[in-house]
Amino acid sequence: MPYCIDCGKFKSRGALRCNSCAQIYRRSKEPKAVIPTNYCVDCDRQIGRYSKRCKHCAQIENWRIRRKNPKPTEFTNSCIDCGAPIGRYGLRCKSCAISGVFNPNWRDGSTGSPYGLGFGPEKKRYIKDRDDHTCVLCGTDKGTLYVHHINYDKTDNTPGNLVTLCNSCHGKTNYNREHWIGKFHQIGVSRV
Repeated sequence: MPYCIDCGKFKSRGALRCNSCAQIYRRSKEPKAVIPTNYCVDCDRQIGRYSKRCKHCAQIENWRIRRKNPKPTEFTNSCIDCGAPIGRYGLRCKSCAISGVFNPNWRDGSTGSPYGLGFGPEKKRYIKDRDDHTCVLCGTDKGTLYVHHINYDKTDNTPGNLVTLCNSCHGKTNYNREHWIGKFHQIGVSRV
């Protein structure tokens, strides 16, 4: 009922009367109107307007529902790849969901291929000495330095295809390979 029971004006939610009629009603000596109430569906106690059950019966009903449908204590699903328990939703556990072909960096399984002949400690030392032990992208000489293949071909170990990168830049170059190949050629790092 969005309207006042005395004058019919729009009223605030939950009230029987608008503000002006409520002030008049409080000052009057007439007997007060009874606020409509509900009764509990289980025990017939008088309750508020918007409730179905009293607090006691509602608590008993909640216990009854929980006993019939207890919360699951074990995971019901398992990963389709490794069989590890997972939640209610999904097919794979987190580790299987980002490995292999599901990983955005997947390149047909070529990441496990061996390096070509001649790519050893001597070749790495030569490339780092040539680049003055600094990262060719950011110029830092601190931290671990890696020797990176510009064209991502592990068998192409020519000095023109190898550059020195710091840990941070080497991690960046493993994403969006076409962009980084172009970037290395653009800044003139390739010494082919």
